[in-house]
Amino acid sequence: MSTLLWVLAGLAAALAAAALAEAWIKRGRHRPLAEHRPLPDRDIPAELGMEATDIAGYRKLLRQNDQIGAQRTRLGTSRARIRKSDTRA
Repeated sequence: MSTLLWVLAGLAAALAAAALAEAWIKRGRHRPLAEHRPLPDRDIPAELGMEATDIAGYRKLLRQNDQIGAQRTRLGTSRARIRKSDTRA
């Protein structure tokens, strides 16, 4: 056998020995899949649905967008008239 073949056989034997040693060390240790999951963040509050939405801020933003849209006409002089109760929200 050539030297290269002996080196490759030695590497294969070392790899097999390392795999067998790891299997022997870890025998009898069963880890449930639940232990692999990351822990949930307890500090972050749960997101709510629409009840967590700031409707007043949303309506204010819609009014501002309407103002900007009304100002950007061809003439550039028109101003938007804002309704007190916006029906979109």
